[in-house]
Amino acid sequence: MGVSVIEGHVDSYQGRPSSSSLGALRPGDSIDVSSPTGSPLSFRVTGVRQYAKSRFPAGTIYGTTGFPPCA
Repeated sequence: MGVSVIEGHVDSYQGRPSSSSLGALRPGDSIDVSSPTGSPLSFRVTGVRQYAKSRFPAGTIYGTTGFPPCA
């Protein structure tokens, strides 16, 4: 078990998300990614948030979780 943060941004020229699939995610959805070693990792979406760049809560997003890091 572990935690992952997957971020995207809005293209400032076209006003669209940098990855359109991120905007479609909803709590309860599953997402599969590859670890740095190439091993598959599966996560369940627990929240989707949007923040203005000037109000990005880095301490909350990157703070400790109590879960071990994924490898």
